[in-house]
Parts: sequence; structure tokens; C-alpha cells
Amino acid sequence: MKGLFPAGLLALALAAGCKKGDEAKAAYQTGFAHQMKGEYDAALHDYDRALAVKPDLALALKNRGRTHFYLGHYGESARDLADGLRYDSTNGFVVVWLHMAEALQGKADSAQLATNVARLNPAKWPAPVAKLYLGKSSIAALDSVAEVGDARALEVQRCGAAFYVGVMQLWSKQTAEARTRLERARAICPHDWSEYQGAVAELGRLGAT
Repeated sequence: MKGLFPAGLLALALAAGCKKGDEAKAAYQTGFAHQMKGEYDAALHDYDRALAVKPDLALALKNRGRTHFYLGHYGESARDLADGLRYDSTNGFVVVWLHMAEALQGKADSAQLATNVARLNPAKWPAPVAKLYLGKSSIAALDSVAEVGDARALEVQRCGAAFYVGVMQLWSKQTAEARTRLERARAICPHDWSEYQGAVAELGRLGAT
């Protein structure tokens, strides 16, 4: 046998696969553009289209998970982020966002978090955030770590320390402290970062002071 398919059928199958991949990518890119504009319902619609064509499109899973988070759909967020983590198991940001989505539902699983953290490079941000979430560090220690590095690292870490601690304080019912941290994240994080979008969303749910 020269192959499982005649050459013509194989070419058609490959072309169909490429067409589906292009369709999924285009839907994902449109969704991401909506997400960056804060048009979250439209973003979800496009991510749904992308994943209907290509269910293993990790970028669409992870960003749909974050978009659900911004909308307060923490259950849907956790499901998408868990699926995204299967394709990107060493991504510390997905690990942290998954734990936040579960903790805000009162369903935090420290054993699952420990398993996920074990795959991370402990010296790479945001592993120190995950360490805090495991109870193996303190807010003061995280703030100290956030002040080490070059200018780019400092921007990422200071923004993250504000947002990720703020969310932890939310699920710990420390509302006043959470508001202070989230307001700092909103002030210092670049507006096209997920931490900024998350901070704005959570502050909106907290309402006016």
C-alpha cells in the first residue's frame, strides 16, 4: 500500500484541515480584538465559533476563560482554563487564573494547585504568586520579590502583585484591602493586560466606595 488515501483524497483532506484551521484562527483573532475593547459578550461569541471548529485551540480556551472571569462567570472560566492548561501545562499564568476562578466560587483545591505548581519554574513569575496561594509565602514576601529585576520585570511584577493579591483578599472577604490592591492594579497595569481588565471588572462588582 502506498498510503491510506489516494493522493487526490489526501490533498482534499489536508486542504479541508487548513481551511478549518484558518477559520478558527480568524474567529479567535476577532474575539481577541473584542476582548481588548471590553466587548466581552462579542468576544465569547467569537471564541465559541473558533472552538466549534477547532476544540483544541488553546489560545481560544485560555482567553475565553479569562473573558468569562471578567464577566464574573467563574465556573465557566475555571472549566476553560482547566482545558487550556491541558495544552499549556507549564504556563504559570493559567495556573494562577484557574485557582482564582475556583477560589472565587469557594471551590479552591490546594492539592490541584500544588500539582500544577510543581510543573512551574519556581524562579519565573508568576510562580511566586502561586506559592503565596499555597500558603508557602506572604504578601510582604511577594511584594519584595516584585521589586527585583529589570524595568520590564518590575512592570509585570508590580502589576501582578497588586492584582493577584487583591483577588486573594476578595475571596478571603478582606474587601477594603482588596479594593486598595485592585485600585493600584487599575492605576499601574497597562490597559491591554489581563490584570488591568480583571481589576476593572472586580472593582465594578465591588461598586462605589
